Amino acid sequence: MTRAEPSRRAEPPGCRLDLLAGAAWVRTVFRRLPVEDDFVPRAVATVLTGAAPSA
Repeated sequence: MTRAEPSRRAEPPGCRLDLLAGAAWVRTVFRRLPVEDDFVPRAVATVLTGAAPSA
């Protein structure tokens, strides 16, 4: 599996949703930054493909 491929592991239901909610919570509570309109698509793409820059 490369960084660009989605995970094929068995994950608990809602794991990705929990990760997205946690990302929004950390952004608003800890960093005190607003959640922009494109936050959800960017966060989902990061969760599905990883955060490593493509080579």
